Amino acid sequence: MTKLWNFTRYDSYITISVLRNWNSKGQLVYKDEYAGLECPGCKRIDEMAALSKGIRLGKIRSKKLIFDSTDSFTVISSSLLKVPPFNSSTLFNVYNFTDTVDYSIIIPKILIKPALKSGFVRHLGRSCRICKRYKEILIGGHKRFRMPFPKSGPMAFAYALENNQGLNLFWYISEEILREIRSIKPKLNRLCLIPFEFLD
Repeated sequence: MTKLWNFTRYDSYITISVLRNWNSKGQLVYKDEYAGLECPGCKRIDEMAALSKGIRLGKIRSKKLIFDSTDSFTVISSSLLKVPPFNSSTLFNVYNFTDTVDYSIIIPKILIKPALKSGFVRHLGRSCRICKRYKEILIGGHKRFRMPFPKSGPMAFAYALENNQGLNLFWYISEEILREIRSIKPKLNRLCLIPFEFLD
């Protein structure tokens, strides 16, 4: 059995969307530069392709070192990106914004899409007939999992779930990574670290 921690930026939510803008009708829609990435069936885009294409953050009035956007991406400050574990190129991919050097998006390199029959996730609604994505994929309220996860060394990974905004990355970290995060000075506040047991 392996103990891992769900890593959530608790109460660090800032009302900034990475991939969307408000239109004249008050609707939250994808930015114009991502129009060609939209699925004709469910109208969702390939978020990872969008990040690789280039991203604009826009104006932000915050001194937070790490927070989540409204579309569930983890935004990290340039200062925090220089310290362990977030400076590890073996654990994380970093996507820089085109309009600021103060922040970037950080995502674990290992993304795992839970299997439909895993027993620990719920797929809500039908899958899209074209891209096969579900409207929502949720993890159940279990503290003990039998799901695939990396088996050795310091680890940070994410389950690729879905919510009404699209891709929703559920982070998990190992004890080694947890210790590094807790040793950061000044101390990172408003983080939620919940232990889970994974069955080998």
